[in-house]
Amino acid sequence: MFDPSTIQLGPGVTDTAVGRLVGHGAGRRILELGAGDGSRAVLLALQGAKVIVVDPSVEAIAAVRRRAAEYDVKIECHHSDLADLAFVRGDRIDLCLAVYSLARVADVARVFRQAHRVMRSEAPLLLTLPIH
Repeated sequence: MFDPSTIQLGPGVTDTAVGRLVGHGAGRRILELGAGDGSRAVLLALQGAKVIVVDPSVEAIAAVRRRAAEYDVKIECHHSDLADLAFVRGDRIDLCLAVYSLARVADVARVFRQAHRVMRSEAPLLLTLPIH
């Protein structure tokens, strides 16, 4: 069940840790690499962030759009490879999130180069990977 008050980064990651790592969305430009179920993007948009989601899955992007419509928030969605960020101007992103999404990427270095290009110099890149 979707909880619009909690950002999920993975099993065992507490709300306190998420607060320290992600912070509040208000006024920030946030890029999410991999849509998940859309809950992180919706929560951050509800907090006042401008959220951009990129995902190679048509179904994932459709899920984000449905969830955004349900909560009446605007989320910019792009169906593309996670490294295809040409639509984002350089030095604009305040936070980049990649929750489990980089585990499926063949050329992670390319994703990192593009993320680095679009992120502000002090902006964090927060990623989580599944444990196998």
